[in-house]
Amino acid sequence: MVRKIPLYVDHSKDGLTDTKCGTCAMRLTSPSARFAPCAIVEQQISLLRGTCNYWIKGPASSPDKASGSKMTKETAGYVLRDKVVCSTCMHYGPNYCKLWQAKVRPGDCCIAWED
Repeated sequence: MVRKIPLYVDHSKDGLTDTKCGTCAMRLTSPSARFAPCAIVEQQISLLRGTCNYWIKGPASSPDKASGSKMTKETAGYVLRDKVVCSTCMHYGPNYCKLWQAKVRPGDCCIAWED
């Protein structure tokens, strides 16, 4: 099964090292440093190891921003990984994406990420 993450994330300008839920604007404020509710995904998400197709960089949202109906983790493409970046993808060759047939940086990533 293909695991997908955001269309393309170029981390060279934002200083991030990956697309974890802990840096996503869809996470809801939570007293926990490890888990939180999400505005669009059912159940708790891992702030340290989770990511999904709907990741968008930003500060946590307030709980009143939660969607009335949420999607399952499977529908969102949610995965738990230590690193979800080009260098951990099966399509990655040194500084090159075999799928897109283009140069990429090891710390960037796209929606076609697969392990």
